[in-house]
Amino acid sequence: MSFFSSRPVPEGTAADIMGLPPIDLADRLAVAYLAFPVLIFFLGWFSPEVGGVLALLLLVGASPLFGGRGAGLGFGPSPGVVLIALAAALAWTGLGGAGHFVYANADWPTRDAVLRDLVVSGWPPSYGTMGGVDIILRSPVAYYLPAALLGKALALEWADFLLFLWTALGVGLFFVIALSGTRTVRHVVIAIAVIVFFSGMDIFGTNRFVVDRPDLTDHLEWWAGIFQYSANTTQLLWVPNHALPGWLVAALIYKHWRNPEFLKIAPIAIAVTPLWSPLVTIGLAPFAILIAAHHLRQDTWRAGVLPWSWLGALTTIAATGYYLVLDGASIRSGWTAGFINSLDALANIYVKFVLLEFGFLALAVWLIRRDVLIVVSALILLALPFYMFGPGNDLAMRSSIPALMILCLSAVDALSQVNWNERPKQVIPLLFCLTIGSVTAIHEIARAVLFSRWPPELHRNLIEVSRGTPAHYVARLSPLLERAMRPPQPVPGLSLTPHLNPPPQGGRR
Repeated sequence: MSFFSSRPVPEGTAADIMGLPPIDLADRLAVAYLAFPVLIFFLGWFSPEVGGVLALLLLVGASPLFGGRGAGLGFGPSPGVVLIALAAALAWTGLGGAGHFVYANADWPTRDAVLRDLVVSGWPPSYGTMGGVDIILRSPVAYYLPAALLGKALALEWADFLLFLWTALGVGLFFVIALSGTRTVRHVVIAIAVIVFFSGMDIFGTNRFVVDRPDLTDHLEWWAGIFQYSANTTQLLWVPNHALPGWLVAALIYKHWRNPEFLKIAPIAIAVTPLWSPLVTIGLAPFAILIAAHHLRQDTWRAGVLPWSWLGALTTIAATGYYLVLDGASIRSGWTAGFINSLDALANIYVKFVLLEFGFLALAVWLIRRDVLIVVSALILLALPFYMFGPGNDLAMRSSIPALMILCLSAVDALSQVNWNERPKQVIPLLFCLTIGSVTAIHEIARAVLFSRWPPELHRNLIEVSRGTPAHYVARLSPLLERAMRPPQPVPGLSLTPHLNPPPQGGRR
């Protein structure tokens, strides 16, 4: 039995969605979850007039969430499965940095600082001026905004716990969607285990290129040196702000991409992701092209295309996109070959990287079930290493998230479809790849549990934590945004404004 029914719409029955799973309540809540911080952003960052118009257009774009043909009021899975999904979400999220219940990884002082600055300052936050131009917080802030808004109403001390609850809610919605076709406890356990422990076979790369026997708490992901495709647990524990939009939209695409009704909510679902993670949006673009091509070929696009939905989506992506590209040229980028001295060395590590990180696993899934989504995912993952963007080659790390989740859900489906006793030769390769890959997640969980917990750092601002000017977090305010946004508000703490020498005693001449 498949977790997701994905029968194609027959030719000649373009509007007939019988046999396809309906757009249920969990799917709609997932898109609303992603859109809600963008609504806060428009109302909090922009002037009342501009922000009000942008917020209204966002709501217009999201209006298909509140009704339409095929609308389901159920959550998909049974109440018992929903409870298991939420419990798993709370436990898995509790191992991460949000909440600081256990050890938080090295990225979390920066995340704590962003959350702190959003709570203690007005919006948009400013870190001073340079040449008379405000330096504002320019980063994908969607993940933090609901917790920051409630933190303003309660107290700064509550912000970290609120961020944990917000993260767990997103993970819970993802699990509910991912488990929407399950019928037995066995299927639920398999699905959750595969999702939590899904990873490339980093331990093989680490043993070959880094150390022979890594410690249990070592981070294994950087064995290739210049590339990284992060395990699901690595994403949640290090970068939930990138993981959540990638997982939620990937799960929706995997479940509904053949459904014409999905065309009504897909534009806004993708349009709100840049404010969460613009790199994830890049990783979603090929799937959007696949969906469009499929419905054009099947002539089912008319059933789902709504002009007002597209208007809201295009306005949203244009406004958030302009904000996010401020001073974008200051971020390191270029073709990977330009950063490597030897093309032979690049080719050698590239082949080993793609085989260990997803190649063997994709082939193992393909032996059991064949789906065009697997092909598109593999093509994306093959292409991403050729270009570098960001201080840690963030393009490969973050744009890969949707494709990796599609492969993960395909593996879940493959294990649920195949008869393990009758077709062991098809199951064993996939089980081998998943088992070896699980070592990465085990290392991440071990570090969270075995290292000492430290409390959230809510006393330093972003500049103090970064010890300088973090180019991928701040930018100069452009004249256009200066007219459209509220006046920038100073963030308490260290400022980037140059300290000028006082004039000589007696004043200027």
